[in-house]
Amino acid sequence: MSTTAPEPRTYGGWRLPKSPGILGFDLLSSVVLLSACVVCIFTLLLGGFLAMIAMAALCAMVLAVLVMKDRHHRSGLKRIANRVGWQQARINGSQHYRSGPLGKSRWGTFQLPGLLANTKLHEYSDAWGQRFAILELPTKGHYSITFKVEPEGSSLVDQAQQDQWVGRYAAVLKRLGDEPGLIAAQITVETAPDTGARLRRHVQGRIDPDASDVAKAMLRDVMASYPVGAASVKVWIAFTFSSLVHGKRLKVDEFADEITPRLRQLGEQFHGTGVGGARALNAQQLCELVRSAYNPSVAADLEEANLSGQPIPLRWHDVGPAGADA
Repeated sequence: MSTTAPEPRTYGGWRLPKSPGILGFDLLSSVVLLSACVVCIFTLLLGGFLAMIAMAALCAMVLAVLVMKDRHHRSGLKRIANRVGWQQARINGSQHYRSGPLGKSRWGTFQLPGLLANTKLHEYSDAWGQRFAILELPTKGHYSITFKVEPEGSSLVDQAQQDQWVGRYAAVLKRLGDEPGLIAAQITVETAPDTGARLRRHVQGRIDPDASDVAKAMLRDVMASYPVGAASVKVWIAFTFSSLVHGKRLKVDEFADEITPRLRQLGEQFHGTGVGGARALNAQQLCELVRSAYNPSVAADLEEANLSGQPIPLRWHDVGPAGADA
């Protein structure tokens, strides 16, 4: 009887997409390669063999900058461009961001930095009366909807069930490729220390006033000690759609009318993948998510307020950081 423990499956087989260019090069490198061949031929005809060797060496150096990539799959040209852009940002001071009444943002608000600076948050109701938020990026003509899921985890789950979850998740990814107007889907997993607010509220509401002092002390000790070292795992799924449909750019109201009938189907397709159902976030929930991301210390206060039934109202232009340095 074998006692060797089975190796855990990693579900590998991932591979980077290959470029259709010459010798696996991308489009720019292929154009440079063909141009270098033409230049070398003319150099050989006009300047001789030694001039052609020198020109070929120079072209090889230029091609090496485009072809050789680091572990992050960035070419030398991209690294040089990033460094030049960073130096320009340091010279003009644009790597520093300051918002708020004394900051440099418009209207004295805590506006989000970077690509999110021009975003607008809208809220609509679906056919079941549930509110959901649409994040608009006017400069690109994109609309994004964020869902929250509850992962079940792999603890005490046999391998066959895990394989089934992974298989159904692969089927979901395949179906997303046929989703009309969908241009991006992103899954974010956040692991943070558990605040213990839910546990305290759950236990305190069930303590019998007539229970013994020993039982009450034990429960209080559990409420104080159990959250220490515990992790809170939260998962969000963001779908980004293009506003361009059949050559016509939809306004946010028109997009909301079109996406509302498909909203529940987008969330229900994750059933059987180990995350349960997906619920679209409303404007308040999305504001709380972004506010907690920039300032994790307020996560406990927001959670306590929601559990008490008195959520702290937040506005999209006030959830950004007071300062950020790139």
